[in-house]
Amino acid sequence: MFKNLLCSFLLLLNSLPLSAAGPPPLPNGNRVLHDFKETIVPYFMQKSALGEPYGNFPTFRCNNGLPFNEKAPCAELVSREWLVAKLGRQYTRMISRQAFTYGVIFHLTGNPEALKHAQAGVDYIRKALLQDNGSVVSYIDANGKPGLLPRQRTSQDLAYAQLGLAMLYYLTRDAALLQDIVRIKDYVFSQYRDLDKDMLKWVLQDGDEQFANQQELVAQLDQINAYMLLLYPLMPDTLQESWKQDLSWLADVLRYQFHSDDEQRFYGYIHHKSGQSHKSRHGDFGHTSKAYWMLYLVGQNTGNRELSEWAASGLLSVLERAFGEYQLLEVLGPDQKLPEGSKMTDKVGFWNSHIDTRGSAWWEYAELDQAAWTLSLKYPALDEKIGHTYRTWQNAMIDYQYGSTWLYLNGVGTPKTFHWKNGYHESERALVLYILAQARSGQTATLYFALPETGSPIVQPYYFRAKQVKVKSTNSGIQEVEFRDIY
Repeated sequence: MFKNLLCSFLLLLNSLPLSAAGPPPLPNGNRVLHDFKETIVPYFMQKSALGEPYGNFPTFRCNNGLPFNEKAPCAELVSREWLVAKLGRQYTRMISRQAFTYGVIFHLTGNPEALKHAQAGVDYIRKALLQDNGSVVSYIDANGKPGLLPRQRTSQDLAYAQLGLAMLYYLTRDAALLQDIVRIKDYVFSQYRDLDKDMLKWVLQDGDEQFANQQELVAQLDQINAYMLLLYPLMPDTLQESWKQDLSWLADVLRYQFHSDDEQRFYGYIHHKSGQSHKSRHGDFGHTSKAYWMLYLVGQNTGNRELSEWAASGLLSVLERAFGEYQLLEVLGPDQKLPEGSKMTDKVGFWNSHIDTRGSAWWEYAELDQAAWTLSLKYPALDEKIGHTYRTWQNAMIDYQYGSTWLYLNGVGTPKTFHWKNGYHESERALVLYILAQARSGQTATLYFALPETGSPIVQPYYFRAKQVKVKSTNSGIQEVEFRDIY
């Protein structure tokens, strides 16, 4: 799928001007927010994204934003074999990811319509897809039936079913919503915890090309990533200690079972020796940076300084290997036309998926950016890298006609919304970069909540903390919260 990354990227370099030689300046938070509102938000705020019924957000959309229609199919979806068999399905994880996206839009802009959309997606999951025992339907097939038996559902899908719920709870502190979040979490940790192998299982029963013997990185990692890390500091006292224990246990599973100390990276799976190859499934820099980033933040949030320092060391190593800074002469070749205003000695930098590729998928790029910006608070030597990667994202990842991002760097025409891609990674990237850009420049980060009028709930800037928090309530029940001295 990614074999044409370099050729596609060359086309972009030939069509878009690059800045003069030298590292690009870092954007401030206002720039990040502007770019998000101009390039990502419109694609998700259009009516065609909202689903039928409202909240059942379409898993598959064409690049112009319209839902997939089998009677008039769009080429970007039906021309790819790996997508065709899935068309017609509605995936819970994608409804949840889009609900998360609307939560971020509200969080960054205060737009009440976005909050309404997030609520609609979460309501649909809770009413139509969440089961009494805490399991969640993975997908609904083209005939309107659940597509997998309960024991065939992956622990990763159950984690991502929580993503939109977790973001909405973070924004609203709805007590009834928390009950459902805890119910799903308890189901996963009671049913999928493998005491013999000391990890979470992938599936409980073979099915849909997934097997009960699989030992997967993301079975562990995405419990942290999708909901536990964000919600742990917000848990009531009766739950917080048990969540801390589970977070610490997952951190140990990742560190001591899936990590290669020699190679400073994580294996995507360990049930077969093929998982030790960096080209194996989930063996990319994106998953490794995400794992280190999560463990760094788990350490920060639970007071485990040793874990944070260990994760930071590994992450710095990955960022060094994943970043590529190339002279235009290396990338373009001597016979290609230079971008306007550029010289052959100018440089362009971007994140790579593997040690022997140039370029990466949208989600890998976002994860690497988020991790690098986080460490840049302590390691400003990363500034040159993230200056380059921000500029390249804006130049090479965005569909400027209809909005949202391509599947990979300058993947013009590649599908933008399918059973693994919608607004989650690009919106989380915008939120993290906005918060950290404001922190880097010593400016206040303004975020919006819809908290209850009674009580004094903890408010924090996503995964981070702030030494000063100022809350200003509006008549519409929305709070504008200013965070200063973010760390």
